[in-house]
Amino acid sequence: ALVEQQNMLQKNAYLEIQAQQYHKLQAHVQETSRLRHDFRHQLTVLAEMLKTQSYPEMEQYLKQYISSVSGTPLLYCSSSAVNAILNHYTAICQASGISIQLSIRLKERCSIEDIDFCVLLGNLLENAIDGCRHLQEEQRHITLTVLQSAEHILVLQIRNPYEGTLLIQKGKLLSSKHEGEGQGLKSVQMIAEKYNGVLRLQHEKQMFNVKVLLNL
Repeated sequence: ALVEQQNMLQKNAYLEIQAQQYHKLQAHVQETSRLRHDFRHQLTVLAEMLKTQSYPEMEQYLKQYISSVSGTPLLYCSSSAVNAILNHYTAICQASGISIQLSIRLKERCSIEDIDFCVLLGNLLENAIDGCRHLQEEQRHITLTVLQSAEHILVLQIRNPYEGTLLIQKGKLLSSKHEGEGQGLKSVQMIAEKYNGVLRLQHEKQMFNVKVLLNL
């Protein structure tokens, strides 16, 4: 019992670190949202230029503003936190020349906690992005499917190509950056266990496939 309690404390501590990283990301997203909210002030400037018929200045102002503001966030589900994470990593993919395809089919209410869901998605997407970085640009692509197949069953699958050789030991992917298991998939495994689920890793023909099933 003491050993199990100690293991649980270690897992909780590790997930707490991941949660802190998630909160930092949320703060960044909120700051970006604030900048978009300030768009109404930009409209005031444009309206004044239009009134005075300052068309060349107006055109230049619009060009500068468009280049400084990222695209409008997409809504994938009812959770603003999950939408923020997906938009964040989609933007990273676009900046890195990685094609990404998302298929998100969730019910209005999902029993998984937002922090767990975001840590899960964040780690999976970050690993996939890392796997694509060293490939030729035309080879870089990620496919993420999230499906709530039943009221209490959530299935995630993410696929990406990779270069080199994967080191998998006893069903665990070893890190290429340090000794031992990769920290991202370790977090995914912990969250899968928390929800009485399973994590499966597959690789074939230089394609890495991660499947997660959660029992909500």
